[in-house]
Amino acid sequence: MEFLVSQVVSRLFLMMTVTTLVYAGTHAMLHFRMMGSYLNLFIVMLMGAMCLVSLGLLIASRTSSEEFSGGILNFISWPMMLLSGVWFSLEGAGVWVTRVAKIFPLTHVIEAARAIMTEGATLAQVSGSLGVLALMTAVFLLLGTWL
Repeated sequence: MEFLVSQVVSRLFLMMTVTTLVYAGTHAMLHFRMMGSYLNLFIVMLMGAMCLVSLGLLIASRTSSEEFSGGILNFISWPMMLLSGVWFSLEGAGVWVTRVAKIFPLTHVIEAARAIMTEGATLAQVSGSLGVLALMTAVFLLLGTWL
C-alpha cells in the first residue's frame, strides 16, 4: 500500500502542476468566465486525478508488460472519453447510455468541474460526484494492493 500511495502522490504532483499551468495559461489567453471557486475546481481535479491514477496503477499491478497495460488502458479510456461528456453532451442519450457513463470516473469529474465552472456550484453541491470519486479511488487502491 505504501508503494502504491507513493506512486499516486508522485504522479498526482506532476498531473496537478501541469493541469494548473494549462488552465492558468488558457484562462489568461482565452479569458474564461469562471462562475465558481478556483479552490473548488482544484479539489475536483485533485480527486479526479487521484482516482484515474489509482485506476492506472490497478491495471499496471496485474499486467506483465508495459505494452499490454497500455492497450488495456486505451481499451478503458476510449469508452470513458466517449461516454463521459468530454466531447459532447449526453443530454439526448438513452437512459442505458447515461447509466453506463456513471461507472466511469471521468464522468463524475466532468460533471463536477462543469457545475463549478459554469454554474458556480459549491463543494456541497458536487459532493455526490466527489464521494463517488473517493470511493472509486479507495477501491482501486485496495484492489491494487491486494492483487
